Amino acid sequence: MADTSELGFEGELYELASNYPHIINVAMDVPASVSRAFGSRGHVPVVGTADGVPLTATLVPVGEGRYRLYLDGQVRSAFGKGPGDRVEVRVRLDTSDRMPELPADLEEALQAHDALAAWEALRPSRRKESLVVLADAKRATTRQKRITRIVQGNRRRRTSTPALSQADRCLLRRRAVEVVERGSDPIGHRSTHGFTMAPGVGLEPTTRGLTVRIRRRSECRRTKG
Repeated sequence: MADTSELGFEGELYELASNYPHIINVAMDVPASVSRAFGSRGHVPVVGTADGVPLTATLVPVGEGRYRLYLDGQVRSAFGKGPGDRVEVRVRLDTSDRMPELPADLEEALQAHDALAAWEALRPSRRKESLVVLADAKRATTRQKRITRIVQGNRRRRTSTPALSQADRCLLRRRAVEVVERGSDPIGHRSTHGFTMAPGVGLEPTTRGLTVRIRRRSECRRTKG
């Protein structure tokens, strides 16, 4: 069972390579004793402080029961440190619900098409994937198209998992890479639940009835929107 008490440790920040030029990955290793205390496999949501600055993050597994903690730019700016500096961290297991709120426009569309119950029946990881795709839309027309796809998928499969389009699968792959590199996701809910590493393939979202494998980067060319 995971230890829900606050655990403290100190470590040195270091930079890791990024697949995206606009992302700077800065992390620190979690000591083995602290890693063991959480008693969990996979990503561990935590809250606490880093040099006294409030922190909401996810411990990312790196193998052999060890974890890595990524500190985003906002936190680093708050305490004014970077690679090579030492930071004191205190964290505890975050047991809160990290599911993003259902946007009003999506909720209205689901209700209008009698699909809200089907949406609520989906696994949390599946709902979050759809919300990540929706939040990534840059234009109103793109957002409306994605709402339509979500609604149609839930109408077709009222008690099962709606399929994702190729574009959405590619978008999720890119966002999953950013999630792991940053330790947080683009809509502010720091979790990587639902994503697993596929050696030689990359990240793949895995949910009930859905396993997405992106075998070549060329399959995921950036699209506008």
